[in-house]
Parts: sequence; C-alpha cells; structure tokens
Amino acid sequence: MRRLWADHEVRGAEGAWPGRRWRRVAVAVTAVALPVAVCGATAAPGMASTTSYAVTATILVGDTPLGVGVDPPAGTVYVADNGDSAVSVIDGATGTVTATIPVGTEPIGVGVDPSAHTAYVANFDDSTVSAISPSVPDTDLALSQPANITTHSTRPKGATVTYPLPSVSDEDATTPAPICSPAPGTVFPFGTTTVTCSVTDADDSPSTVTVTFTVTLRHGHPRR
Repeated sequence: MRRLWADHEVRGAEGAWPGRRWRRVAVAVTAVALPVAVCGATAAPGMASTTSYAVTATILVGDTPLGVGVDPPAGTVYVADNGDSAVSVIDGATGTVTATIPVGTEPIGVGVDPSAHTAYVANFDDSTVSAISPSVPDTDLALSQPANITTHSTRPKGATVTYPLPSVSDEDATTPAPICSPAPGTVFPFGTTTVTCSVTDADDSPSTVTVTFTVTLRHGHPRR
C-alpha cells in the first residue's frame, strides 16, 4: 500500500491572509494489475461532423500503468507499468499482451521511434532510460530445388555423375556455400540415389536449410 500526501491551504474569512492552516489528507492505494481501456471513434448516422466514442476493448496490463507509446507501422503498443518496473507489449491488431519486459525502477513514460521500431522508457526512480527493440528473426535463407536426374552408363560399376549445386538465397553480406552428399563428381551406383544438399547460416532461423533430389543411373544407352 502507498500513501500519497496533499497539502490543503485555507483562506481567511475576510479574503486576507491572517494565517494559514494546513491539513494533510492520506489516500490509500493498493497495488493491483490494472486494465488499459481502448476507445474508438464512430460517426453518428446522418451526422458526418458528429463523433462519438466508445470503449472497444479492455486490456489487462501490469501495476499502475502511467505511460503509453505506439509504433504505428508495427502495430505495437508499449505500456509503462510503474508499479512493476516493467513494460507491457501489446499487439495492436489482437489487443493481447505479447510480452512483459523488465526495465528500470518506476517507469513513467514511453516514447517510440517508428522508423527504428524502438521504444524509449523513462525510469523515474533510477534516472535511466530503457531502450526496447524487437528481435526480428532472419528467415530469408533458402536453397533452390534441383531437378531429379536420370542418366545411363555401360560401365559395370556405375558412373561418375556431375550436377550443379543448388543456388543459395541469403541477405547477408557473405553468402554461405551449400554442401551436397553424395557430392558432384561422385561415382553413383546403378539404381536411384538420394542426394541431400544443405546450407547453414547461424544468423538465420532456421539456421540450416535442406533440399533433396534423386540421381537414377540405368544400364545401357539412353533411348533415342
């Protein structure tokens, strides 16, 4: 429980200031999880210039919310939960709290840089500002899908088969190279063999991408 004290000044009966009397008023505040109300505006039918407001959602956040910041491009809302020394992150599309992030002591306000998708939180009790940036997974790593290969050989123990490596797609400055097994230039036996190709980049999620194709080696010459 917290107590908030307010000073009350009383003016003299004749309008002068013969003296001052002070009265202290204590207000008890109990720490609870508090909701954030979301309001929407609607125009009344037939009256385009008249706007009415209604609560469209109530979102439960942390203790004593004291500041709200919005990142419009990302559709993300940040709420400073003063009593919890945390920030509630709300998905604006669904109205749900997706994360609760510890920050400094008693956050009281949130500012958002939409271009960098970064929220800055002012922490009242420890004279700091917490910067919050979303961690966006790198998911662009990809391998092209090779076509299956069918070839022929008259040799008794198989034949050397060469094939092009699949191409790699990745936004990183250095593109990793794929590895295939069996490798190009390997002697393949008669029948069908599955070739597995993979590429790995630790910055991506998933960090390894894999594709497969088949090499079929048949006896004799190909039909014309």
